[in-house]
Amino acid sequence: MSLGRLTRGDESAPNVGIVHLGVGAFHRGHQAWYTHKAMKHSDGDWGILGVSLRSGKVAEQLNPQGGAYTLVEQDERNISTELVTSLTQVLVAPNNPQDVLDALADASVKIVSLTITEKGYCHQPSDGQLNFDSPEIQYDLAHPDAPVTAIGFLVYAMQSRIAKGIPAFSVLSCDNLRANGLLLQNLILAFAERISPLLAEQIQSQYTFPCCMVDRIVPSIDETKRQAFCQVLDVDDQAIVVTEPFHQWVIEDMFVQGRPAWEKVGALMVSSVHNYESMKLQLLNGSHSAIAYIGKLSGFDTVSAAVQHPPFRRYLHELMLTELLPSLIIPPEINVYHYCEQLLHRFSNTRLVHETQQIAMDGTQKLPQRWMKPLTYQLNHGLCAERLYFAIANWIQFSSGKGLNGEPMKVQDPIAEDLSLCFNSDVKLWVESILALPNLFDEAVASDALVVESITHWLTRLQYVDSPMALLSEVIAKSEK
Repeated sequence: MSLGRLTRGDESAPNVGIVHLGVGAFHRGHQAWYTHKAMKHSDGDWGILGVSLRSGKVAEQLNPQGGAYTLVEQDERNISTELVTSLTQVLVAPNNPQDVLDALADASVKIVSLTITEKGYCHQPSDGQLNFDSPEIQYDLAHPDAPVTAIGFLVYAMQSRIAKGIPAFSVLSCDNLRANGLLLQNLILAFAERISPLLAEQIQSQYTFPCCMVDRIVPSIDETKRQAFCQVLDVDDQAIVVTEPFHQWVIEDMFVQGRPAWEKVGALMVSSVHNYESMKLQLLNGSHSAIAYIGKLSGFDTVSAAVQHPPFRRYLHELMLTELLPSLIIPPEINVYHYCEQLLHRFSNTRLVHETQQIAMDGTQKLPQRWMKPLTYQLNHGLCAERLYFAIANWIQFSSGKGLNGEPMKVQDPIAEDLSLCFNSDVKLWVESILALPNLFDEAVASDALVVESITHWLTRLQYVDSPMALLSEVIAKSEK
């Protein structure tokens, strides 16, 4: 017997107050869920109109359900479900970009939020500047009626609102980027400047770009797992989201037309998000990337499987405390040692099938945000960075497209071809070629003899083992000298 399709039932859709670009699983498991809870608590017209900038799949999942979906929270001990109804509809930008521009220019919209991943910002990770050589950015500058990037859509919508005298909205980046709001503002202003210096000035004076830090593990689920959950729920939910009980959202409170009462449902509103953001990017995301590359090369397909390995768990704990932590300023209310233990516990959640392959995607966009600052700090202060060197060596091996036994690695990266071309049987030349890639490593780091020597050492050692796990005792011993 086939299951009936999930709907929002008798509940009418809320009036739209937010447009969100990038309606993936993470948005549904985090910001849309927070907004749903906030409206249940304090009402308000904060319905979310979603926009997919690429595929129409998420619209096919959500629109027949009236935007409703089930959120499943689970760990080893508990499981709970909740119907989330903050989303109203999903537009597919490639199908009709004008619809998206019209939605963004609507006077009811007070916030535009984004989860478009690092590469969606069309910027240079090393310096945060807009990449005007990007074909998509060049296309958007020439096609104001049919942009393809988030930057293009935002600027042309702002231009339309200003021309019509419609009040500004606030732009809330929810991606894992340092100073994400400030970064996005600079990209928007750079693009607008190419159109009109006056437009850039108007945007800067009217629009706000709060920074925020988001944290919740929301892995993608395959069709088999989705169907299994649907059988338990006794309904066909095409947009179901599975996540962990933990959730965190820290937001700079600078919204020009108000906001949902997110603080009533667990979000922290602050004047500066910097220290929270850096803590999460380095300790959680930095560790996640190490798990992805070392774990994948070791044959572990999921985060939880890799972290169950005791020597690797020790490596991660020491990586956090001795190499990722020293460069951070920890907010006073946070016990960082408990925070790191909590991260290891979250990584160990076997009920979340978080694939190492998923985290390994787009390494050249992610690693400058996660590893560069702590590596630079350790170098400048004469501190050990051996565990980071080992992680970088594993990333380089993974990025070659081959594992330690010649098995293929699926490299999904904007410059995957460049990474592959760096391979050289002379390991030192291989490392130097990787470090010389533009917009990736700081020049001072890339040219440092110790950095080159250390990464070369570990990449060479990897060629003589079947698994990186076989080298962990050496890494730990070398770190303790």
